[in-house]
Amino acid sequence: MIMDKESLHRLIERYYDADTTAQEERMLLKAALESEGKDPMVDEVLAVMGYARRKPSPEMEMKASMKRGGGRRSVWLRVGSAAASVAAVVAVGFMLMRSPGVGVEAAECYAYVDGIRIENRNDVASLVNRQLSELANAEESVNEVITEDFSDMSEAFNFDEL
Repeated sequence: MIMDKESLHRLIERYYDADTTAQEERMLLKAALESEGKDPMVDEVLAVMGYARRKPSPEMEMKASMKRGGGRRSVWLRVGSAAASVAAVVAVGFMLMRSPGVGVEAAECYAYVDGIRIENRNDVASLVNRQLSELANAEESVNEVITEDFSDMSEAFNFDEL
């Protein structure tokens, strides 16, 4: 599949603008390999694509590891560790709130919401719980988006189909 120089250059520009599909990127790689050494712009895009092929980001390596099944345990271990750390911090915070006379923080418990000071410990605890729930929901949403993005990137860099 030989592509004329003008079409190849347009495809390269679209590649740099991140406007290409995974199929177009595979097509670009094939066409660029056929024109290697004949055009500086082609050599440049091959260098960029080659770098991406040889040096995947840690996120891409993790995604590839998960596809093989080897990384699922370590990913869940990291997520579990982070969740346990947050739970420990929250537990210590609640212990300090409920233990009178322990440290300076135990004497005062308040929060500001929209410039209004809230001093009721139960209200503050409720606010903290609500915020932690919102963070957990946001994390799930971000994880879904990141997983989809990495899946798209993995598909784009799937050079096995060449």
